[in-house]
Amino acid sequence: MQVLIRTTALTIAAAMALPSFAGVWQDNFENEGLDDWEIFNFAPGVESWEERTDEDGNGVLTGWIEQADSFSILELKPEGADPAQWNNYTVRVRARLDSELVGEFNTYFGLWLYSNIDRGIYHECYINPQIARAGTAGIWSRIGDSFGTFQRGQNFEQGVWYNIKASVETIDRNRDRITFQIDDNEPLVVTWASSIGSGGVGLVVYYGTVSFDDFELDGAFIPFDGAPNGGGALSVDPKQKSAQIWGELKSR
Repeated sequence: MQVLIRTTALTIAAAMALPSFAGVWQDNFENEGLDDWEIFNFAPGVESWEERTDEDGNGVLTGWIEQADSFSILELKPEGADPAQWNNYTVRVRARLDSELVGEFNTYFGLWLYSNIDRGIYHECYINPQIARAGTAGIWSRIGDSFGTFQRGQNFEQGVWYNIKASVETIDRNRDRITFQIDDNEPLVVTWASSIGSGGVGLVVYYGTVSFDDFELDGAFIPFDGAPNGGGALSVDPKQKSAQIWGELKSR
């Protein structure tokens, strides 16, 4: 297993400088459809992602999966784009746990960065509000045969919106640096000793119901221009890696 290099947040925050952003993708989920998104390994009847109007009259995206020890991922895959080539980008989104926590089953939610799911490699920035133990904010990475997790204790509440910001940067073409911040808390920063190099973006929910809003992706290689985007029905993209990935996630 390769060695991970962990860097303090203060050092990285001072030194980190992402390239000038050339493109911005935004989606406020105002019931305009989800043609630009795809569910990974879709399992009808136990998972769903849909735009809806919340109790305050705002459009939100709600993802749910009711099968214990399972996860659902919604990937951004606009027509004509190649997410596998995206790198050095920042994602911002608001997220809220809607469902109650159930017994011993973990509920996670967050973002996948540099995601190459069919190859089983990605960086994940996640919130785990589990009441059976202290809540955590964490970064989990899998690069080839190397993987590891870094986390910090933090309390999270059901029904509260959290502002999530996550950045991934490839340094010297051979290391990935991930920065994960929730609200105004100190960022959690990890630098890998190797690199995925590029990849897509996904929203993830593990066993529960979570709402997302005000999604924004910006970076030098994001070929989009500002306005909120939407479409129609979700397409289905079944893959073969989900069982292996979930086994690794459960063991962390």
